[in-house]
Amino acid sequence: MELNVADKTLSGIADKAYRTFAAFNPVGFDAMKNDMVNLSIGAANVDVGSVMNPVYVGDSNVGKVYGIDSKMDALYKKGLVGMQYRPNGRGKWDIHYAQAKPKGLIGDAFSDCMNGFAMDASGPLIAGSLLSPNSISWITELFKQPLSWSRASELVKMQAGTNPWAVSQAMAAVSGSGWGAVSTAGGAGNTMSQDVEAKLDMLTQQVINIDVTYKLTFEELKRAEADGDSGFPLAGQVLAYKQEYAKWISDIIRDGLIYYGNTASGNVGLMGINAITAWATGTNQALSTIQADAANTAKGSKIYQQFAAAAVSFLNPMKNKAKKVHATMSVEAFNIFTSVPYSDVYNSSNAMKIFGETFDAGGNKVVTGSIGGIPIEIGCDPMLSGSGYGNFFNTQTYDYLVFTADELTAGPGEETQSLIHYGQPLSEIIYPAIPQQFSTQFRYLKRVSGIFSPYNNAIKIYSGYGYAS
Repeated sequence: MELNVADKTLSGIADKAYRTFAAFNPVGFDAMKNDMVNLSIGAANVDVGSVMNPVYVGDSNVGKVYGIDSKMDALYKKGLVGMQYRPNGRGKWDIHYAQAKPKGLIGDAFSDCMNGFAMDASGPLIAGSLLSPNSISWITELFKQPLSWSRASELVKMQAGTNPWAVSQAMAAVSGSGWGAVSTAGGAGNTMSQDVEAKLDMLTQQVINIDVTYKLTFEELKRAEADGDSGFPLAGQVLAYKQEYAKWISDIIRDGLIYYGNTASGNVGLMGINAITAWATGTNQALSTIQADAANTAKGSKIYQQFAAAAVSFLNPMKNKAKKVHATMSVEAFNIFTSVPYSDVYNSSNAMKIFGETFDAGGNKVVTGSIGGIPIEIGCDPMLSGSGYGNFFNTQTYDYLVFTADELTAGPGEETQSLIHYGQPLSEIIYPAIPQQFSTQFRYLKRVSGIFSPYNNAIKIYSGYGYAS
């Protein structure tokens, strides 16, 4: 081991540091005795202007690319310790020793609701890292972590607007005022008039940024270029997954904002357009309550009747002018909806099959049909589940049932127009943010505003449809 002391007055501190390190980390101390590590104490040889230089590495190591050299490899084999580079307070990079942590994939809030991903329970995988890559026959299919999903963007019409870099977004709405008169020929009323006017209104939302950052390191890029020549044929796929995952995070945040909005900035989501109605009022019952009722022999019939009544109540104010209706519920409610028998005595079909027979057969996650001649699509969305089911966007324990209407004929010419709009001035842009020593940080940016719903009857939301908690 080599001990360097810049100032003789620091020799006592150096000796104490030396002994402390030896007691705290005998493996590292053993490596130091084998002259694998230099311990320097005192002022670092750093130029004043170099600290803020983003490409500065430190001392005599400018431009040096760090990798697993013979010393680091020996430390791994000898002491089973992990080594990583961290920036210290001087803006340089120091070598730190840290025991490898016995965990595998790092779960995050966006995907924890899926659970079930195989975790490493056998401790540090150092032994596995010592296998020669060329002696491994890799399965070429890369298994990707299951992630949550949402169909919120299918319930709205995305609007880019005219300026992707604006700070606010607005939508104009026009309505008429005034009336015509019916009078007797020659009557006094013929000399009176009430002019028809067009009233212009404006809805506004603040534009907010959704950004996700990720790094592409020099090592990753070189490994991807080498592909199979590096011993690991999936390097390119792993690199691509990082970028795909950044986009997924951005999209899932946007979908959460479509439903719940952002209180801090005042951006309104579907939940903020109209007052939310509690489902379990009057004779209505939550689906979980119906399912658990042993005395009820016609559970599916109850579910069918409740839902049909709610759908009719939603359609009536629009006078059947809606072009299409979406009914979206939580995954848990949807699974009850599709499994509870219509009748234990007369018909063992579930409510979904009854809908399929009454309407038309639907797709994988939806059933389509019509009520009053208006197409209706029934589907599910994990974003409408309660907070206890892995949905961190919903702070409540209950779930939601959301009725939305896509389009409606309006205006004197009965023109078909969208009823629910969501502002997204900038769908995506990717740009390098910070060049660093061995990597470049990229920023995935999306700019959104909020829900524009000029016709409030196009949205109706119930709380506690599937369960209260």
